[in-house]
Amino acid sequence: MRRASIDLGTNTCLLLACEDSGLDHPVASQILADLARVVRLGEGVDQKRLFQTQAMERVLIALTEYSEVLKGLGIQPGDAVCVATSQARDAKNSSEFFDKIRSELGFSFQTLSGDEEARLTFLGALLPSMDPASSVVLDIGGGSTEVISTQGAESLDLGSVRFTERFFCSDRAIPVSDAEFWACQDAIDQALAGFQELRQRLPKNAPLVGVAGT
Repeated sequence: MRRASIDLGTNTCLLLACEDSGLDHPVASQILADLARVVRLGEGVDQKRLFQTQAMERVLIALTEYSEVLKGLGIQPGDAVCVATSQARDAKNSSEFFDKIRSELGFSFQTLSGDEEARLTFLGALLPSMDPASSVVLDIGGGSTEVISTQGAESLDLGSVRFTERFFCSDRAIPVSDAEFWACQDAIDQALAGFQELRQRLPKNAPLVGVAGT
């Protein structure tokens, strides 16, 4: 059986299509398509709490391409599992945008909560040889960052797009100023304090698996 998924993040739009093994706990026996496009859907969302027109246009271009790829593999867009993350949780017009995507392209998106995003990231990130009980996954995204283990999970509004827009205001052709850098660093340190309680519960010397869309 052929399966497909799309992960629409704050910065990237990822497509995976595969032939599954047909087992009770299916795994990908053959990768048919593995594509990534930088769409930056989260552009401006941290400040305005809305998807911006140009960002939505970039997503539609990427999803139109993905639709053609999947149809070429015999997979209908409506059969793909499609999820959105931090930027969709924040944007007030996310439902309207996803309705448009469903109407025009057939993809049906579900917006994951922070806890759901953490759980699914953990399930997908570990290699078959790794023991879930003694492993920790760190997912650095454009809008949020998650730390996940079997001892618990935490999702914080700490991401590359979110903090770039908050702290780096100079023109991109100009190097980041010292003041901008240290202001961002201080904010990151403060945000990471939200992981301290979970960190105390994590296994000692646990393998750390880092994942990121970009």
